[in-house]
Amino acid sequence: MKRKRKRKRNLYWTMDTEQAIIEYNVCDDELLREKIFKDNIYKPLDKLAENIINRFKFPYMDGSFEDVKHEVMSYLVLKLPNFTADKGKSFSYFSVVAKNYCILQNNKRYKEEKKVLHLSDKSPESYSVQETLIVDPDESYNEPERVEFIKLFIKYWDYNLHKVFSKKRDLGIAYAILELLKRAHMIHNFNKKAIYLMIREITDCETSHITKIVKQVKEIKDKQYEEYKNTGMIHDYFKN
Repeated sequence: MKRKRKRKRNLYWTMDTEQAIIEYNVCDDELLREKIFKDNIYKPLDKLAENIINRFKFPYMDGSFEDVKHEVMSYLVLKLPNFTADKGKSFSYFSVVAKNYCILQNNKRYKEEKKVLHLSDKSPESYSVQETLIVDPDESYNEPERVEFIKLFIKYWDYNLHKVFSKKRDLGIAYAILELLKRAHMIHNFNKKAIYLMIREITDCETSHITKIVKQVKEIKDKQYEEYKNTGMIHDYFKN
């Protein structure tokens, strides 16, 4: 009986990649630098950019997948000189650089799409953005504890939406919710229906889908707020 051989993992980023980056950064010969980059750095960077985009999803970044990957690659190349051996593992360093860049660009481009908001409703049943979208109304501006929680909540979810929402549609809705929370101080007296219509306009999703995501975010927010009141911190309460 033949014994099955263990398949070796095809690692695209190795210690050779890290060494090549270090050599590239200290090399003064332009021709040699180009050779080092082409032979040892280009493919790992390209694969890293591809994996970051596929893993975390960034629904508001412009262009095709290849366009976005090229943009991330270009940014990583610009950041190559910033890496030194004392900054830890190069793979972790550039993964964080790529992810943070994509988050920043994704949020920036979403804001550019929806710079001007003109919905308003003065009906007796009107709700503030924060009341409709999981945070209590008015109180948030009067209680320092709530103000701090909202800031922490938004910052936390900026970097963790992908842990809860893996589908592009759900992630897009979650980003829309987060963006409205960020600008809540500028948007007053929107009734609940208007908020849902706005998210529908942004995401082109059915109200039933939006309701599901809002409910899921609210459930986690409630647990995080209780934890925050007790510890001053926000922890994970994500459902697997």
